[in-house]
Amino acid sequence: MRKKILPNLWMLMLSVILFSCNNEQIDLGLDSKQAILMSKYPHAENLAWSKSDDKKYDIASFTLPKSRSTANTADVVSVWFGGNDAIRLIKEEISFESLPQAVKVAFSKSICRPPYGISNESLLYTLYANPLVWEVDDVYLIEKDGALSYRLELETVSSIKPEVDMVLVYDAQGILMKEYQAVEIDDVRPLEVPSYILQWVDDFFPGSHILDYEMDVEDGEIEHELDLLHQNIVIEVELIEKGGLLTIEDIEFNYPNLNALPILIRDFVIDIIDSLDAFTIDDVCEIEMEMKENGDEEYEIELRNSSYKLEICIIRDKDGVIRVK
Repeated sequence: MRKKILPNLWMLMLSVILFSCNNEQIDLGLDSKQAILMSKYPHAENLAWSKSDDKKYDIASFTLPKSRSTANTADVVSVWFGGNDAIRLIKEEISFESLPQAVKVAFSKSICRPPYGISNESLLYTLYANPLVWEVDDVYLIEKDGALSYRLELETVSSIKPEVDMVLVYDAQGILMKEYQAVEIDDVRPLEVPSYILQWVDDFFPGSHILDYEMDVEDGEIEHELDLLHQNIVIEVELIEKGGLLTIEDIEFNYPNLNALPILIRDFVIDIIDSLDAFTIDDVCEIEMEMKENGDEEYEIELRNSSYKLEICIIRDKDGVIRVK
C-alpha cells in the first residue's frame, strides 16, 4: 500500500508547492501596482484584485471613506492597470452634488433624444432633470488615460412602464458626448486604439486627448469613431478604412460655450440673440458645427428656457461669408 500511497502523496505535495509558488508570483506581480495604487489612494479600504474577462488588465476594486459623497454609502472605485503598471482606466462612483457645475447645468438642460430611438416613445423630448419622469441612479467619474468624463446612469420612475434605463456621458465642460439606452453589462473599458489611428490623430489634431473610441465592421468597411478633446472643443470624427486608406466620413465640432466659437461666428450669434425678446445668452444649451462636403461650416445653436426653445442655424461658406440658413 505504501508504494501506491507515496507517489500520490508526493504529487499532492508538489501540487501544493506549485500552487504556493504561483500565488507568490501573482502577489509579487501586483506589488508594484499596489504601491502605485496606495500612493494615489492612501485611504483605500476593502481592496480586492481581479482580472478583466480578456485577462489584459489587473483591476483593483476598493472603497473610499464617505468624504466627497453625500450618499449613505462609501465611494466605490475600480482602477484598471495595463502593461508597465500604467493606469488605463479609473471608474469612481461619486454623488451628483460633486459633479462639476458645468455638467450639472448641462444636465438640467438635456432632453431625451437618443440617436437610435428609445423603447418607450413617450419619453422622447422629456427633460432628464424632470423628477416626475427620470431619476438619477448612479454617477461616475471616468478617467481614461488621463482624460476625464462623467457618466450618469438614469432610470424612469416606477410609475412608468416599461422601465427604461439611459446613460449620459459628459466631458468636464458639460458637453454631452454620448446618450444611449443602457445595456445589462458594464461597458466601461480602457481605450484600445490602434497605433495607426493614434498616428492619424497626432497628424490632424496634434495635442488632443482621445475621450472615447469605437471600431465596427460593416459591409466590408472598418468604421472608427473617435471623440477628441482639442483646445476645449469636443470633436466627433467618423473614419472609414478601406484598402488601407482612412477617409473622414463625418466630423462634428461641439463647443462648450459661445466664447469657444470663432470670433466672427460668436459675434454674429450674439447679435442675433440680443435681437430676441424671449431669450438671453444664458439660454444657450448646445452649440455644434458640422463640416459639409462643399466646404461650408454649418453651425447649430440651440436655445431653451422654461417657456420656449429655438434653433439658430448659421452657414459660413468656403469664401468666409456668414449668413442665417
